[in-house]
Amino acid sequence: MLYITEKAVLKLTNCVDAEEFQQLYTEERLRLPFFASIKALRRPSKSSAAQPGGTDFLRPQQNDNNFDCYIVDAAEQTMQEIPSAVCLKLLPMLNCSVDSILPATLQMIRKSEHYSMAVQYTTQEVPAELAKVASKTKAGITLLRPCSRVAVLVISNQRSQLSPSGTGHKLVTANVVDFLHTDNAEQPGPQQKYEITTFCTLDNVTDYKLDPPKQAAFKQQAALISVTGVVTADTDSTEQPIKGFIADDVQLLNPEQAECVKTMLKKWMYFAALGGQMSRKRESEPWSPEENPAQTGPCKRLGRAPTGPELPDYSDFMATASMATAGA
Repeated sequence: MLYITEKAVLKLTNCVDAEEFQQLYTEERLRLPFFASIKALRRPSKSSAAQPGGTDFLRPQQNDNNFDCYIVDAAEQTMQEIPSAVCLKLLPMLNCSVDSILPATLQMIRKSEHYSMAVQYTTQEVPAELAKVASKTKAGITLLRPCSRVAVLVISNQRSQLSPSGTGHKLVTANVVDFLHTDNAEQPGPQQKYEITTFCTLDNVTDYKLDPPKQAAFKQQAALISVTGVVTADTDSTEQPIKGFIADDVQLLNPEQAECVKTMLKKWMYFAALGGQMSRKRESEPWSPEENPAQTGPCKRLGRAPTGPELPDYSDFMATASMATAGA
């Protein structure tokens, strides 16, 4: 169970007070950032013994461990803060949950028979420090990771179309392209285009529209979207079918923000692919003096990565993965 303080959640949602938070939540206009950095406090759990006549039985009990975790500070992740290779030390500690969000391009998303979706990565070169805990060490092999959401950076060149759907409205944007593939010279031919479908209300429809800005020099809108489903749309030709995706969140970006996210996304994709190569049976090893959490230096600003070399880009393998998919 993970709790969050009122101060932290108001900061994260940019609300003035709890009353505004409740109002935005009721109106379905409460927006959380796509990626956030948090500061968590862990402390021993209180006794779970219920008192006669009390309400302790209504509180969630933690029988699996003896600690409660509280988010005491939170902030939207700054995309200029590039993660360092020191973060790779976290991979052996993470569980490969299928109820997760993975970074990818639209071309890498696959339907899954048993899960919501899957992302098709190619395995990366395993750093020497992770060789003992990696189950897949050969680079360039197809790797499928199931997930519930996928974070994708896209570009729209035309307006979204609104239509009634049940108690709300459906918003469809056609001819959307993946931003990470717009300048990929290794991919011949025209850009693959997709349809992005979201569901909204008339009160929050502007938060989901991918309409290009009218006053901008370039008539296109970049956005970070959260894909939650895969659908098959009508095709414009047998050679280049248009595939469709369902998204439940959209974060509009200006050109400068889009370039920062583009740089960050390539490194997150490398991190995610390498995470799928880790063994589920982690070797139990004691903390070294350098890795001991008690010896970690303080962080003056949320979202900053430890000092160290940058993570490699996943982009070296994107062309290979796309060509292998086209050949299949």
